[in-house]
Amino acid sequence: MPPKQVLVLHDTSDDLNGYFFELISEKNTLYKKVKTKFTDVVPAPNSYASEKSANFRTLPLVYYIKTQKGFIKKPKRQKNIINQFPDKKDSLNNFFKSNKIKFDKDEDLIKLVNFLNEN
Repeated sequence: MPPKQVLVLHDTSDDLNGYFFELISEKNTLYKKVKTKFTDVVPAPNSYASEKSANFRTLPLVYYIKTQKGFIKKPKRQKNIINQFPDKKDSLNNFFKSNKIKFDKDEDLIKLVNFLNEN
């Protein structure tokens, strides 16, 4: 049986409004947004070309970290995290040095948010 997944509705005041998968629910919460785009059929411009069929395309995942100060939208660099937690600057620098965090991987962001919740 697969693990339960929790969907949460958030108003993020941007184009990513809607439902998020909740990966961690504690003092600092981690959310993942999965967005899919529909591309309609494109008819052939002439008889030599073929038409492009309609399809769904999954867009790159977007992560949000909800802190007591607000949202960290789409964290991409260590600096984004350190700026939100200036009191934890030294411990975060040590954490980033000892862990190769990739900001597009569930496991790495879960590790980071767990670290933030413990310290």
